Amino acid sequence: MPREKSFFDSEILHAAEGYTYLRKIIDSKQYSEIILLTDSNTQELCAVDFFDKLDCSIHISQIEVEPGEECKDIQVVIHLYRELVDLQADRRSLLINLGGGSVSDLGGFVASTYMRGIDYINIPTTLLAMVDAAYGGKTGIDFRGIKNLIGTFYPPKYILLDKEYTATLDERHFFSGFGEILKYGIALDAPLWNEFKIHFPDSLDSYLDEWIQKCLSLKKHIVTNDPLDNGIRQILNAGHTIGHAIESFHLDKQDELYHGEAVAWGMIAELFISNYKIGFSQDELKIVKNIVQKHFQRPAITTSDIEILLDYIYMDKKSIGQKLYMPLIKKPGTFELNTPIEPELIKESLIYMLT
Repeated sequence: MPREKSFFDSEILHAAEGYTYLRKIIDSKQYSEIILLTDSNTQELCAVDFFDKLDCSIHISQIEVEPGEECKDIQVVIHLYRELVDLQADRRSLLINLGGGSVSDLGGFVASTYMRGIDYINIPTTLLAMVDAAYGGKTGIDFRGIKNLIGTFYPPKYILLDKEYTATLDERHFFSGFGEILKYGIALDAPLWNEFKIHFPDSLDSYLDEWIQKCLSLKKHIVTNDPLDNGIRQILNAGHTIGHAIESFHLDKQDELYHGEAVAWGMIAELFISNYKIGFSQDELKIVKNIVQKHFQRPAITTSDIEILLDYIYMDKKSIGQKLYMPLIKKPGTFELNTPIEPELIKESLIYMLT
């Protein structure tokens, strides 16, 4: 069966053929215990479909967590460890993460640390997870309000892509994924960006499959060359330095903004900085700002919150000491890494983003 080889021997499986391949693996009994991790949404909307498509004779245990970023918490991790112990899961166990980015981040982290590492599979159910979160081996949980402060590099054994799961999403969840597609186009692929700005959101039926595969191909190339995020992989953080701060701000206020939404708004601010520092086009910046303001949920932030956002930004993993470094984009598909950014410029970018 044709399938792509990816980072650290992960394999990308596609829809029907992927379920057939996965069924053979499970039926071979190479795993002593198989556990399905869902959140309450994917348990209700996706689990039955998953079991029907898998059609496997081996028993699969199930663990359910609450949906959203709140599940990426150390207490939830401890709960999952206890569940795995109660199921007598050993090092030959397999964890299947059926859900969006939060489930794959959480499940991957638990798999990477339980008994020093067990195999796991990501089956992304959101567009965002399909184009970004499920692939590449980054796992993580939040701590003290800071996104992904605790985590590992530990790739899944397999990733099974089934676009039919996106039919379970409401419009806002679905559109969140396009924040990452926007990032990929501007940061890494000018033709993708040119298609996106013309055809989003009116021609998705014609372009979405192509965009998903293009994003995966771009990420595969980057991650293969820099699996541990020491160099070129940092460009995948475009929009994330400020985006994560926006997301953390909302988590602290218990007013959730989805990850792709935060990244999209973060792109406005970071492209403003790119315009100032290395000449990113003012016209392109206006196009990005118009798309994001029109199609992505607006953050519940005002200019009076900027100092709070700065605190989150300087707690980001991409800051070193009291200095912040950021990947910047010169033009779509051309970028520079590790550019130092002054606090006053960040403030100006946030004001621009919010006005």
